[in-house]
Amino acid sequence: IMSESQDTSNEDDNNTCILSRLPSEIRWMIFDLLTDSVGEIKLVSKSWRAMIENWIEEWIVPNNLPEPFKIDICEETQGSMNLTVELCKSEAFCFVKLLNFAADISKDSSKEAVKHYSHCTLVTMDLLYADLDRLFPVLSTNVRTVCVRPQQYQDSLYYDGVCDLIKHFRQARILDFSRHAMRDAKSLNLLMKLITNSSIHMIECSVDSFYLSEAQGILIAISEKIDAIAINVANIEGDDLGSGNWVEFVLAMFEKGISIVDIINHRAAVLTPENVRKIVETLISRGKS
Repeated sequence: IMSESQDTSNEDDNNTCILSRLPSEIRWMIFDLLTDSVGEIKLVSKSWRAMIENWIEEWIVPNNLPEPFKIDICEETQGSMNLTVELCKSEAFCFVKLLNFAADISKDSSKEAVKHYSHCTLVTMDLLYADLDRLFPVLSTNVRTVCVRPQQYQDSLYYDGVCDLIKHFRQARILDFSRHAMRDAKSLNLLMKLITNSSIHMIECSVDSFYLSEAQGILIAISEKIDAIAINVANIEGDDLGSGNWVEFVLAMFEKGISIVDIINHRAAVLTPENVRKIVETLISRGKS
């Protein structure tokens, strides 16, 4: 860290760090983890000062506004979905309209439509797929994260409804698809469709280890359209995950243009230190730092 007396006027702005090349949403989430003084970090260089100021102006301030920032979607019946809208504060511009809408469509339901917590307010409703168009005028598009839970009923319109919703959330950047392990072509194709028709930059997903070879092709293709992915590997038996295959898989995702790959498994090491070293050396040799 540079002291206040050090001059940053001679900084070569073309020599920027890897943080500056990340999508702004990913960079801002990294800055959210800061424990040091923001003022001191701004003194590192002109480009660092600009990044910190943009983080404060475009991330910290909007996130403190009382708008919805997370939508949780799950299938309720074969003809309806359950939608939970999480708001920072109940003073959100769309809160009253949402509340009235939820009460109108849930007249015969005994479920509690609104729950207040210290950190957020939740508005929950069961929504017929035929009523999706009625929802859009009352729901702000300023949503950061969309959480999609698995389909329960065969041949329902659930996944089509999810796609329609995500198209509406034009500012959504994070898709949480991790609540169930993808183990069939239908869930993988849905993931590809959601990414193709949205502005999502980061995905959290879970893949059944027995379906991994089939999933890799879709995940590699998705890597061309997003900036970061977190993959939780589910249903591991034993300690051998075939780490050599993971090396080629991770390299293929980076080759497509993705910036961050996070592979999660709590039972066995997916990549050994030697595997990680090979990935890094290969990326450097290919001109990717």
